[in-house]
Amino acid sequence: MKKRYWIPSALLVAVGGLVAMAYYEHEGTIREANRGDMEACEALKGYAEEETKARITDPACSKLLSTEPVGDDVASSATNVKEDKTHSDFKSTGKMSDYDRCLKTRAQINKVEPGKGDELFKCEEIKSYMKPAERVKAAERQGLVQKCEQTIKAALKDPRSYRFVDRKYIATENNGLDVRVTYSATNSFGGRIQEQQTCNYKF
Repeated sequence: MKKRYWIPSALLVAVGGLVAMAYYEHEGTIREANRGDMEACEALKGYAEEETKARITDPACSKLLSTEPVGDDVASSATNVKEDKTHSDFKSTGKMSDYDRCLKTRAQINKVEPGKGDELFKCEEIKSYMKPAERVKAAERQGLVQKCEQTIKAALKDPRSYRFVDRKYIATENNGLDVRVTYSATNSFGGRIQEQQTCNYKF
């Protein structure tokens, strides 16, 4: 009679748990990389497959992952460079700012391939970058919806018929913000119609 070997259920649960933990850790690293965390991006560089690279939405991280290695230990050299604490501007959360992280990454790539970091990372653009939420707050402080309404009314045949319906903020490239105003007004025949107008602003 053949012996039967039973795998303890606890072992199966443990293995399954480890696989799940590895999966969620990988997913978390991708999320952090898409938020601009270059350390998470560097962690992905060692084993990022094409599928993982395709899920990266952060431009700086995408450029880093697409950089071709030059030499034997390029990937590891980027993560082993000691951080210069005296020149780092840390946020209250303890993480390096996006600008300083960009400078650090650019310097690391330049050490491996001179000039490549300057080509890939335009850190000065990041320094002046305003997050979408900050742009919306600035738009509200500056009354951009009201300014957009003034532009709309000026183009109407009957400005007094203008009625505000809704507004939407849309963040665009290069610190831009579109203010999309939905409104109603009377047309040439006296009928009320609903329209949308988008005003473009830069910060």
